Formats: sequence, C-alpha cells, structure tokens
Amino acid sequence: MVKFGKKFFFNEDEEKKQTPKRSDKKKVVKKRDGKLALEKIKYYSRKIIPFILILVLALGLLFLVKSCSKSSKKSKSGSSNEGEVEKVEPKILDTIRIKINEEIPTIDKFVRNYSKVKTDKDQIIYDETNLSNNTYTQVGEYKLTIKIGEKEYRARIVVRDEDAPVFNLKNVTINEGSAYSIADFIENCVDNSNKACTFEYVDQAYGKYTSAGTYEIKIVASDTSGNKAEAKAATLTIVQKQTPTPKPNPKPTPTCSYGKDTVKSGEIVSYYVSSNGCAVNIDYAKTSKYLDTPKTIAANDKKQLEDQMRSKNYQGSVKFDLSITPVINSTGNGLVGYKIVWKAIETSNNSVIAHYTIKSNGTRAYQVNTLNLP
Repeated sequence: MVKFGKKFFFNEDEEKKQTPKRSDKKKVVKKRDGKLALEKIKYYSRKIIPFILILVLALGLLFLVKSCSKSSKKSKSGSSNEGEVEKVEPKILDTIRIKINEEIPTIDKFVRNYSKVKTDKDQIIYDETNLSNNTYTQVGEYKLTIKIGEKEYRARIVVRDEDAPVFNLKNVTINEGSAYSIADFIENCVDNSNKACTFEYVDQAYGKYTSAGTYEIKIVASDTSGNKAEAKAATLTIVQKQTPTPKPNPKPTPTCSYGKDTVKSGEIVSYYVSSNGCAVNIDYAKTSKYLDTPKTIAANDKKQLEDQMRSKNYQGSVKFDLSITPVINSTGNGLVGYKIVWKAIETSNNSVIAHYTIKSNGTRAYQVNTLNLP
C-alpha cells in the first residue's frame, strides 16, 4: 500500500509481489484490512478535531457576547430607574372575626403590609357607634372604613359569641298536688352577650313529677348564639299532703295603734322596727331613732362585698351607692322597717356590676350580678 498526500490506494504490482502463499492468504487479508481501517481513523481524526475546536470556540464567543449584552441592558435599566420608588399597594383584609367583648383589632391587623404603606393620615372610621371600651358587646357584623393616606377601603368586623352562659340552680320544695316550672330552679344566669338565657330539662320527664318524693332535676342553659353550658342538677322535693289538724282558737289579735306590719306584696324589708305584728309611729321614719342599725348592717355587707370582688380577681375601679329608705305598711299609717340597697358601679364606663337589696336574714336579692357573687 502506497500513500500519496491525503488519498489512499493499492499498488497492484507491489501487492502481487507481496502476495503470500495460499495457506497464509487469509491472515494477510485480515492484516491489510486492519491497517486500512486504522489509517482511515487517523485521517478522519485530523479532519474532525479542528472542526470541533472551531465550533466550541464559536459557541463560547456567542455566549460571551449575549452575557455582555444582558449586563449592559441591566446597567442601562438600573440607571434609567435610579431615583424612582416602586409603588406598593395596601393588602387589605376585608373581614376579621373576633369574640364578643374582645378588644377590636388595630389598623395593622387589617393591612397585611402596613409597615410598607403606613402614613400619618391613617385611621379606622367605624360606621356604628356602639363601641364600649374598645369592644363590641353584641354579636353581629360591623362595617368600617380604613383610610391609608388619601385612599379609603371598606372592611368589616364579625363579632361572634363562642362562650356558654354561666348559671346556678337552686333546690325546690313543693306540696303534693302543687305545680312547678323550670324557672323555679334557676338561681341566676349570666351570658357575655347580656341577653337572657334559655333553659331546658335534660329529660322531659323532669317536668312531670307529681308523687311525693325527692327527685334529681338536670337542667342545661344556652344563649342566643347556640352555646350550651354543661348540665347542672338540683333537687325537687314533693312533700306528701297532710290532713290538717284542728287549730286551737287563735289568740286575740292585738290592737295596733299605727296599723299592722303588713307591707305591699313583693316589698323587701331589710331591717324591721315593728314588733308583735304592729307597725310603729310613722314619724320615726323622719328621725335617726332606728337608722343606726341599718347603717351598721349596710357597712358590714359592703365589707363582705369588697372581699368577694377581690376573691373574683376583679381589678376595676368601683364606686358604691347606698340607699336606706323607710318601708311603710300597706295601710300607709305606720313604719314597718327599712330597705337597704347597694349598687357597685364601674367608674370607667359607669356600668353596674352589682345591684341588690339586703334581706332581713342577711342574704341578698340581686337585680344585677355580673360577677356571680354569692
């Protein structure tokens, strides 16, 4: 085989001279083919490798040019926007839900990116004016306007009652054949919505007992939002009807100079000045003859009231209002005693915390009892 330049061909004369014997012919052919293949590989390698190198260099140059172009564009863009401030829009929450008597949310709770859009003119303008100490005391939906700079946005607060009412029961005793109702068992009930509670028997059979005996009555309380308290139990005692025994002749009714000591139905007498069923001279009501004892009773009860409020961890500022008034008999011509009434008032909002009349046995008849005092 003779090589001229970059072309390959066989010289037949020389090939004939080098023709081996028949026994070695196959080996010579294989050797010749192998050499030819190796020469072809070397040839094409010299052709392809430079082309690949040129292609790689071209691609690298193209990538470098594009990178420089992008960098130049960014540089130009940065210089053109220099001094400009990107405008940020407020992200407003249109609804926030809170519990009743929970402090109302501030403006930053409505505007999620408030630190980025805050101005000196920002405020919340409420459509309703029924706020008390930064809280809503009634369940409902309350609309408002959020002002950020010169722009206004509408939003709302949804107030929910999620707490069950707090209530207490009392035991009831009746005579056989007498009727009773669920209201007879209720001592008191307080709900944070300041609305009336609803009561029901756990078992409707509890309202149908008629035979003499002692029964456990279970009652549950709920509020207007559907929150139910855990059931509590009271005792119903039905006393067997007794055959009345003949009464001896009553003692003669004493003659009362100023009338008997009977008063109007429902009237509470904290301290009696009457004696033997007779009222005393009504003129005494205008003097201090009997007032020392009612004042002492009132002072002792106030001390108990203050101790009880402390035990409830009440932290507010309170003023106390005392009223001692004479109680006149139903005929209007005699003094029966005095009525002692206390009011405890929260000074910050002038709301009544406790309002009650002291009974003659030392207990209290409440008109208002927000702290559930005894």
